[in-house]
Amino acid sequence: MIQLKCHRQDFCHALVSYFECAFTSVHKPIVFSTAPHAKYTHWKQTVFYLSQPLTVCSGEEIVGE
Repeated sequence: MIQLKCHRQDFCHALVSYFECAFTSVHKPIVFSTAPHAKYTHWKQTVFYLSQPLTVCSGEEIVGE
């Protein structure tokens, strides 16, 4: 289940996802991320385009599964 809070009135045409993982049970822990703020890699974010744009208002939540 996802729950996203909208911060402004706008149209929502897509949702974007990314992943982060941490390898901590090793001698030198490693963290890997595809977040927009993370260092660039060949791994990318995933875009889920909506069939119809949503009109959203500030404070409204988008909920889905």
